[in-house]
Amino acid sequence: MNKIVFLVFVLLSFPSIAQVINDDIAKRLVLQSNTTLTSNTTNCTVQWSCVDTKAVTGCILFHNDQWFEFTTKQAGTYYLTITNQACRDIRGVQALVIDGEACKPSTYTHLVCYSTGYQDDISLTLDSLQANHTYLVNIDGYLNDFCQFELTLRTRMPDFAVTSLPQPVETMAQAQDSLVQLQWMLPDSLRDELTGFYILRRHQSEKKSLELTRFAAVTNTFGSRQNSYTHTDTVQKEGMYTYKIIGSTSQQKNYLLKEVNIQIHPLPKAKPAPEDILTVEVPIRKKMNVQILLINASTDKLLKKAYMLTSSKNKNLIRFDIAAFRKEGIRNYKVLVQEIENPKGYSKTFFFEQ
Repeated sequence: MNKIVFLVFVLLSFPSIAQVINDDIAKRLVLQSNTTLTSNTTNCTVQWSCVDTKAVTGCILFHNDQWFEFTTKQAGTYYLTITNQACRDIRGVQALVIDGEACKPSTYTHLVCYSTGYQDDISLTLDSLQANHTYLVNIDGYLNDFCQFELTLRTRMPDFAVTSLPQPVETMAQAQDSLVQLQWMLPDSLRDELTGFYILRRHQSEKKSLELTRFAAVTNTFGSRQNSYTHTDTVQKEGMYTYKIIGSTSQQKNYLLKEVNIQIHPLPKAKPAPEDILTVEVPIRKKMNVQILLINASTDKLLKKAYMLTSSKNKNLIRFDIAAFRKEGIRNYKVLVQEIENPKGYSKTFFFEQ
């Protein structure tokens, strides 16, 4: 009797998920415009006679793919989105959009090949599609990852879509112990177009990027937008971090200004002198986007600027390296903490002698 009970428990604890029907290209699912389909790559297989492995070398390795198709009503631009990925591993899905006859690789033209290795929401721009024309979509689990996902063919650009620039903006990224500082300089062609920014961060062990902060572009007293910006982040563990700096316009168009990878090494034994680090605890116990200004209290000159998304769960600490300022003889500092979204909201000034 005990053996029978144990067998039932095992079967219930590890259910077998059947292949989706569109594992077979002949049974591919039809995507209707602005309608979402949910599918998964679990236990799918590859029909090797239906894929062109040489044409996508360096982008995709097939492991467990499945097939869709869609037919355009009008010529123009469409957007294929993959959202709400939930995967066994970190890697997520990879995608191909193909113009050609089903299971005839010699006729294939690959319009889009996408593969990143994580599970952020994806928006693929499909430019200059023909009217009344059928296209194939292949979705595969990156390195055999088992993923559930939502697939949508959209006629309008989604809010989360990000457009890459022909040339990334000038950016400097540096890490000191657990502090990461990002600085970027906008060309004049972008300076007046962008109305705000947001920063995404992903550690190598994480499945999706985390939004760290959003803040508005700064306009000076002459009515011109600021060219240069800085964001300081504090990380909690060593490893590789990927940061995305994204600029937004008033028309809700998002540009990827720069993607940078920063390696955080184990903290060195030799730590900076305590007097060279100014630590400020922001006394806010709720979620709020704030900017923190480090000012020379004697001259009111701005020395450094940082941004923070405060939390109710953690101590909201910001650390400024003031070693260079101390060498200049600066000992008195003023720290101004201001809410970003509401100019009449939270604002508080702290004074330090160090």
